[in-house]
Amino acid sequence: MVGGAAHAQRDLESYPVFQGKVVPGKEMVVSEANGFVLSDYKLSYYRSVSFTVGPDTFSKVAAMVEIDAVNAPFKETEKVGGMLTYALVQPKSAGKKNRYLCYQARKEEDKWKVTLMYLEGSATLDELRKMFDNQ
Repeated sequence: MVGGAAHAQRDLESYPVFQGKVVPGKEMVVSEANGFVLSDYKLSYYRSVSFTVGPDTFSKVAAMVEIDAVNAPFKETEKVGGMLTYALVQPKSAGKKNRYLCYQARKEEDKWKVTLMYLEGSATLDELRKMFDNQ
């Protein structure tokens, strides 16, 4: 299953971030889950990466997410001072599964704390929002 979900991410501009090709893997906190553990959420795959980076790498990651948003049927983004700080993107479905890319960034002094998540499953956008609201 993990291999299939990773394959479904390959068409995303932000895929290299999840692979550790933009920020080295040892500098990221990575969380991944699949299968039964996510069934209550109507998800079949979850992957999250979090990291703290300087402005150049932050800009590169934000630009990748913005490209994913441009190509998506649904996107919700927020910028502060011209910088992308939030995105909820629903790329084209992978077969019968919905896909979501969630992005959040906040400035901490001269660095940026970034979290990027990829979710896949039957959950609708409204169900996903309700899950986030309850967290």
